[in-house]
Amino acid sequence: MTLQDELTGLGNRSRLWNDLHGFLRSDKVFSLLFMDLDCFKQINDRYSHRAGDEYLKQFARISSDLLKEYGTVYRFGGDEFIALCPDTVPPDIIAGLEKCKDWDPHTPCPFNGVSIGSLTCRPPHGEAESVLQQADIIMYRNKLNKKTGEI
Repeated sequence: MTLQDELTGLGNRSRLWNDLHGFLRSDKVFSLLFMDLDCFKQINDRYSHRAGDEYLKQFARISSDLLKEYGTVYRFGGDEFIALCPDTVPPDIIAGLEKCKDWDPHTPCPFNGVSIGSLTCRPPHGEAESVLQQADIIMYRNKLNKKTGEI
């Protein structure tokens, strides 16, 4: 079984589960970022699925580059990505992810944003599903706040 996402080259969901369980077995603090690309369906609808694939690859490259000294990025599925990071992630790195300033102008469409749920996990750790759900809830709250202008 492969542990790499075919499109982006990132670790896939299977690798994420393996690595997340390793973090959960430790007695160390770690961070999990749950990232969901904003308006991704509109990119596929307006520009094509091929453009959507390029968009996903571009975000994978930028997020991996920004987080390379802090952790590992995985493609969770569709337009969702997760990063696992030993310790905490500096706020300026999260801001860099939100801006994606290194977006390649040759990508078929501009960057539309990403909503991020950042969760710092301290021991004793819970179950993997619970940790992911907590970060997912934070991400959706941030996404909703963007839509209503509360950020």
